[in-house]
Amino acid sequence: MIEWFTDNCTFPATTGFILAIVFIGLALSAGSKPLLKAGLLIAVLTAMLVTTEVLYVSDRESASNAVYKMAEAMQRNDFDYVYGCLGSERLVNRAKAELRDATCHSCFVTAMNGIEISDDRMNATVKFVAFAKASNTNFPNPVPIQRRVVLHMKKSGDKWVVEEFEQSDPREGLKL
Repeated sequence: MIEWFTDNCTFPATTGFILAIVFIGLALSAGSKPLLKAGLLIAVLTAMLVTTEVLYVSDRESASNAVYKMAEAMQRNDFDYVYGCLGSERLVNRAKAELRDATCHSCFVTAMNGIEISDDRMNATVKFVAFAKASNTNFPNPVPIQRRVVLHMKKSGDKWVVEEFEQSDPREGLKL
């Protein structure tokens, strides 16, 4: 239950504030103390819900934040930060080979709709689509790149590190 409303508490918070306004409005128009107390109680509970949502960061949120920070680092061409998020020397070497001579002009993550956290809360699988404009020595003008990415992450302390990653071109296999 706590994972549900801390990932997105928009619906319960909006419902709570609307109910509080309705109950307080009815109490003021009818002069009813029980309705006023109910409206104030709903307002307090809703405020507590929003406070909890702001203070508690779920595993899904922290894993997605790690991915967004890696995308921001890519945009800044801070590849050392990205390499620091990789969990093994093999992955670092693989990433260095793929990013060799690359310059990233823009990078953002979209369609992050598949975040699965293991029961022990130590492993995560994050699926998303990444868009970038990049160039290298062979292509000096920025080229748009779109990749479907799957990251297999492991929690190390309070940080998520990438244990394995898969990428594919979402347009691969399409014919006109």
